[in-house]
Amino acid sequence: MTSSVPTEEGVWDLQDVRDKELADEWSYEGAQPMYMTGVSNQGAMGINQGDGTYRSSPTQLPGNWHCFSASYYNAAAVKSDGTMWCWGANDNGQAGNNTTAPVRHSSPVQVGSDTTWDKVAQSADGIIATKTDGTLWGWGANEYWQLGLNNAAEKSSPVQVGTDTDWPTTAGGGVLDGGHRSMAVIKQDGTLWRWGQNTQGQLGHNNKTNYSSPKQVPGTWTDVSAGWYGAMQIKGGDLYFTGWGERYQACGTQTPCSSPRLVPGSPGAGPFGTVVKTNMMEQGMGFCINTDGELFSWGYNSNGQGGKNSTTSQYYSPQQIPGTNWRTLTSARTAAFADKTDGTLWTWGQNFQGYLGISTRTSRSSPTQVPADKEWDVSRSTSTYFAGAMGLIQTES
Repeated sequence: MTSSVPTEEGVWDLQDVRDKELADEWSYEGAQPMYMTGVSNQGAMGINQGDGTYRSSPTQLPGNWHCFSASYYNAAAVKSDGTMWCWGANDNGQAGNNTTAPVRHSSPVQVGSDTTWDKVAQSADGIIATKTDGTLWGWGANEYWQLGLNNAAEKSSPVQVGTDTDWPTTAGGGVLDGGHRSMAVIKQDGTLWRWGQNTQGQLGHNNKTNYSSPKQVPGTWTDVSAGWYGAMQIKGGDLYFTGWGERYQACGTQTPCSSPRLVPGSPGAGPFGTVVKTNMMEQGMGFCINTDGELFSWGYNSNGQGGKNSTTSQYYSPQQIPGTNWRTLTSARTAAFADKTDGTLWTWGQNFQGYLGISTRTSRSSPTQVPADKEWDVSRSTSTYFAGAMGLIQTES
């Protein structure tokens, strides 16, 4: 064992570490390396590469990381020490460094000096993030009101959203997710809050009114995933849908709904069973995982993103993807990423930009394992709608 623990900000000896742990000031999570796949548009890979650089095999980004989120031209992530870092484009202030200068950051740049950041999500180049005290903050693009600040002005540094202190944290629970031009957040108490663009009723407020600040959707919820003009959310183990229903992601219908509607197959008896995780992908593909570890997909399937060894244009009803030990799933554009309870990582779907991390840019229509000598934790990568690059975090075996 080495006698010191190096960090970005200096070196602690073992007694320093013990003192901090005893004082409850710091906890050691172990090494959590992050690996990038995809394409580096405007530096969005964060690996100091120019535009158009592809990585079809996972490429490590220096440091240890806690969580990650991205849009097409930029990314944001929290390190294990609680610091926030952004990279890629900055046209709308999404680098969080108090400027909107169109400077491309091809490697991570720290946002301020705070060490209490916890969760992060993006929507249309707007970023929201929580701190460990349960406060919510937003910066970057805001033309669709996605920052929740009661206006449409972009912000080049973090601004607090309201005064509530029960937004999602790792310790307290909850979900933070960004759709195309809207945000979806489940607070620690299970209440669901939606804001941003609402042209198809995707916010679930029983109207098509845009909202510039968080508004509650009735009920108590356990998971949510915002997509293009729709969203999936889970309540009481049942799956609900709101929005347009494009390309049959609502399971057999394209009828829009502006308040949560039970998806055919719920509740309980199937085909889903009791649902615990859901995800919505670009171009109308939906996923869910039940308590038995079964994974289902439905909707638009032109790139094999349904994971059923087929590129049939669409599935009108849920199709089970083989396996019974699926744990968590997320997506970047039309590429899917899922881990199993054994910590293995599996990917499928569109791959022309190397998203899947399988050392080729050939698409896959069924799950393909990403080689690794450690375990993966997909839950640390917020569902990255329309992302150009993907950050995948490993944990200690």
